[in-house]
Amino acid sequence: MSTKKKKIKPRQIVDNKNVAVYKNILIIFILTVLVLGVSFFKAIKIKKNEHFNPARPGSLFYSETAFHYRYAQIIAEAKENPFEILRNDKFVQHPHTIDVLKYYTIMMEF
Repeated sequence: MSTKKKKIKPRQIVDNKNVAVYKNILIIFILTVLVLGVSFFKAIKIKKNEHFNPARPGSLFYSETAFHYRYAQIIAEAKENPFEILRNDKFVQHPHTIDVLKYYTIMMEF
C-alpha cells in the first residue's frame, strides 16, 4: 500500500461565464431602472405644469417637438396639398412666409 495522498483540486465556486452573465444582467437592470426613473420624473414634472391640459392633444409638446407635432398634424389632416402649406408657412414668421421643408428637419416624424 502506498501512503501517497491524492491532491484534491478545489472546486471553483463561481464560473467566469456566470460572472459575465450576472454582470450583464446587473447592467441591464440598472439601465432599466434609470430609464424608468427619468420617465417617471418627467411625467410627474409635466403633470404638475400649470399649462398641461390632457384634453389638448399637443399639450405634451414643447420647444422643437411642438413644431414637429404641428407639421405632422398638418400633413395628416390637410385637405389640400400639405407640402404646399409647408412651403409657405406664415405661422412661424408672420407676416413673412418660410419654406419649412428647406429650413427645418421635420421628416423624422413621418
